[in-house]
Amino acid sequence: NREKEAKLELKKKLVGQQIRHVQQLQAAIIGANTVRLKVEITRLSAQPLENIIQEKSDALKDAQEKLKDYHQAAKNLETDVHMTREAVEDARREAIRLTGHGATKNEPPEDVKNIWEEEKMPSKLEELN
Repeated sequence: NREKEAKLELKKKLVGQQIRHVQQLQAAIIGANTVRLKVEITRLSAQPLENIIQEKSDALKDAQEKLKDYHQAAKNLETDVHMTREAVEDARREAIRLTGHGATKNEPPEDVKNIWEEEKMPSKLEELN
């Protein structure tokens, strides 16, 4: 009789433990599902932000590429300006060499005046009439 009671008590004790373990397992599953649900909700709510961030990143990359192109175009234009300046300066030096330093824009160089006189060309506007 005692053995049956002892076995019955042991069975009750084991069944009680199993019930507690099942309850703990249910609570853990509910907790895990809650966490998974929160993670999924957070991911879904962050998705529009991720799309916006991606769009902004793409726009930034495009702007950076355009900026590189503009920077290169500015360098090319700067090179053109320097080359043009050099050409103008060379032309100015040549003009000074041909006309003499300190010549005025209203008077032709002396050698040109001499050529005009030799060929009897008019040197003044009044002489054209």
